[in-house]
Amino acid sequence: MTSTASRYLVLATLSVMQASCSDDNNASTHNGIGGNTSVGGASPGGTGGNSSNTSGPKNTGEYILIWGPTTRYNYGTVDATFLLAGDAPANCRRSTIGDCYSETCDNKPNPALPDAGTITLTDSHTAFTFDLEPWSQGAYSQKPLGYPPPNFAAGDALKVNGSGGKDVPAFTVDLAFPTHVVMQAPTVQSTTQDISLNWSGGKAGETMLVGSMSGIVCMVPVEQGALTIPKAKLMPNDQYYALTLTKGVTLSDTWTITARAATPVISVNSANDFTFSVPQ
Repeated sequence: MTSTASRYLVLATLSVMQASCSDDNNASTHNGIGGNTSVGGASPGGTGGNSSNTSGPKNTGEYILIWGPTTRYNYGTVDATFLLAGDAPANCRRSTIGDCYSETCDNKPNPALPDAGTITLTDSHTAFTFDLEPWSQGAYSQKPLGYPPPNFAAGDALKVNGSGGKDVPAFTVDLAFPTHVVMQAPTVQSTTQDISLNWSGGKAGETMLVGSMSGIVCMVPVEQGALTIPKAKLMPNDQYYALTLTKGVTLSDTWTITARAATPVISVNSANDFTFSVPQ
């Protein structure tokens, strides 16, 4: 899989998680939320500040860092999406079997592009900093981390700071960079049998995510060390990849902002990004 295709699939999967009716059904209690989180300032229809008020739909923000030690990923990318509550996908239909699900939502056309100001990523271990600002159209689209590339290590303390803009209040989210995990490629004969995956490595509090081009998402705690993709979810010629994830979340009266760090799982056979395909 090419670098562009790999990143597209990863971002598509994480976007599905953000857009879903309940984005972490299988991982909400073990996704590595750490450190102090806060939202300040003001936002449309609210007063900002920290709050435990969870009534009613909220505006949402999602910041995604993807970086890995392999050649395909060593430059890394960041991406962010902010959605007003009224622009969130509607009528989501989720089909779940075991630890895997697929979901279809009715997307609303031409959503607003809320202004969150400058979003700064910092790594206390390497002193790496990186600013993400909106492109000319107002979207915080995928942006490479540049050269020289960062060298994140498992457990690095990451901080995502939003300066605040016209629509999104200032915010801070803390999280740790996930562990690089190695996985054995499965022997896949057809769609008539379940696929068993096994891996080594990872830390408690991290999540293993296995995703596919067709939109299948499977998530378990990484310390589980194994995952089964049920045959009912398999599609011919579908391509799969795997990520180790951590997450931090911060809340205010009107906003839920999530930051995720993802690193691709490495194949034990080739030392490249882990992928496999389901034959026809």
